[in-house]
Amino acid sequence: MANPHATATLSLARLHAHLDDAAFGAAARQAAGAYDVTLKRAPAAFSKLLAARAFVESAVQQVVVCGTPGSDDFVALQRLVGTSFAPYRILVHGAADTPGLPRLAGRPKQAAAAVYICEGHTCLAALSDLGEVAAALKIRAR
Repeated sequence: MANPHATATLSLARLHAHLDDAAFGAAARQAAGAYDVTLKRAPAAFSKLLAARAFVESAVQQVVVCGTPGSDDFVALQRLVGTSFAPYRILVHGAADTPGLPRLAGRPKQAAAAVYICEGHTCLAALSDLGEVAAALKIRAR
């Protein structure tokens, strides 16, 4: 059974990655450090907490699919970015300037759906070609 503290820690860290909210980041770091002594004694007993802590301490890649939800090109890009497992990656999907999703804020409205691959506040140029997106994600996979 997953440790509820670990689940909460990972949730806070993912909220920070999605919303870029410093309060969530600080809470995630505090929660990740709360079990330091226990983790040193029995790390195998807290595998989920170790995974959450690794997420908190890692550079998280943000993959943003921006376009018209439901359109063929948007759906194709959604499927592509969702095909590989990357533990230190978050996925954001939606139309440009969707309220409540800061990762979509300021994205230009384009004729075709596009993928932005970012770390922190630095993004590669928008990619719309499936092959280019696949290559970029493979290169940047952890």
